[in-house]
Amino acid sequence: MPVPQVGDDVTSLIPQVGEDVTALMEPVASHDPAPERSLADKAVDVLPLLGGIGGGILGAPTGPGAIGTAALGGAAGQAVRRIIQTLQGRRSADADTPLSVGGDLAGAGAEQGVGQAVGMGAGAVLAKGAKLAMRGALGAQQAVRTKFPTVDLEKIALREGVGLGADVGAKAAAAHQSVG
Repeated sequence: MPVPQVGDDVTSLIPQVGEDVTALMEPVASHDPAPERSLADKAVDVLPLLGGIGGGILGAPTGPGAIGTAALGGAAGQAVRRIIQTLQGRRSADADTPLSVGGDLAGAGAEQGVGQAVGMGAGAVLAKGAKLAMRGALGAQQAVRTKFPTVDLEKIALREGVGLGADVGAKAAAAHQSVG
């Protein structure tokens, strides 16, 4: 079928009622689905993440140093991943330049380091929120004790199955002995 040009009468290209339009359609290129990946291939792809987690755990005692150890672990995991893929024939060692390999390892390390930093930041924020919530709960407990000094909060807490905090553990145990 000829391709229409600017100024051509294209009304003849418009299908009429009842006309077979299959001749007007060009075949659509089919896309083959991605080949099914084995569990081993998926496990190899997780190596940078596992390296980052391991590095973060090893560096945890150093505090912020865990960001660096997570980055090193992620880069090491990516290096192992690349080696395995090369041995499997899924990656050509000849096509890699030192700059591309370095960039790939640095990228994997940066991902894991940033992940560690975000996790540490989120943990710090959640810890502060938990402290504020506990302070509020203890403040409410103190307010109840002040307003109702004859109420035994420990016995109520034991009966309801809730805790009042570590500072009243001994009192709660004593109350439990007297209840039982």
